[in-house]
Amino acid sequence: MIKITRFLYVHFLVFPLFILSYFVGSIHTMIMAYAIVTVHEVFHLFAALLLGVRTASIMIMPFGMTLRLSGNVIKEPLKESLVALSGPLANAIMIVLGYIARHFYLWAEESLFLYWTLNWVIMLLNLLPILPLDGGRVLRAVLTHVFGYLAGMKIIRTMTLTLTVILAVFGILVLAVTRFNVSLLLASAFLFLYFIEDKKRGDLFVLKELLRSKERLIEKGLMKSKFLAATEHTKAKSVLPKISYDCFHLIYISGKRGRIISEAELIDALMIKGYSVEMKDIR
Repeated sequence: MIKITRFLYVHFLVFPLFILSYFVGSIHTMIMAYAIVTVHEVFHLFAALLLGVRTASIMIMPFGMTLRLSGNVIKEPLKESLVALSGPLANAIMIVLGYIARHFYLWAEESLFLYWTLNWVIMLLNLLPILPLDGGRVLRAVLTHVFGYLAGMKIIRTMTLTLTVILAVFGILVLAVTRFNVSLLLASAFLFLYFIEDKKRGDLFVLKELLRSKERLIEKGLMKSKFLAATEHTKAKSVLPKISYDCFHLIYISGKRGRIISEAELIDALMIKGYSVEMKDIR
């Protein structure tokens, strides 16, 4: 990555890609695609600022632009979904504006068709349930809230890998037909690399958040709670995937003397007694 400012970075492959597109006569398409993606990302940025979500940088990549948040995950599912959906909303608005321009004959038909096509492709592609695309971020927010972070991430990662492979195969077919268009192949390559990197970052995020379970409650002062229930002989490690980052969890241990423990006590027991500890042994 080439650092332009503290907030703006450009991937080194962008420059040869623009040069190549100039020589093959597709520079007009490339410029329009980047302009549309810029508006898409600006809507993400505005939504993040309005919702108080900190942003780290904007990166210009070979397939377009992407907004990087200060944290890998927005810890409130609703906010993450709203920030993610603001991008496709921008494309929907631009599509409507295109129809208005056509009605008043404000744009040449050929350029307008390209503009519509690019907006539809960018919007639909971003709505796919693949990380880090917008649809994947929304699905991650929902899954991690419902099933817990570990279980939710397992589902979304499986979907991401499967759909990335399908996109790569489709990209090869497009390349064979067009003889040049490598956009889908570049996108699928990026998604695959992101998949590998995100797994490392995600696992680190889980570890940090779990270790900070007490501090999170103290920092916020008040948190939503979620109740879980387990038998005395349930392995503590099987409860761990049900824990999410947006709630403070209380676990009811059923038995002759039913009792309630907090997620902090669960994590302390796992660290001290190991993954084989049963719920009845947590004091």
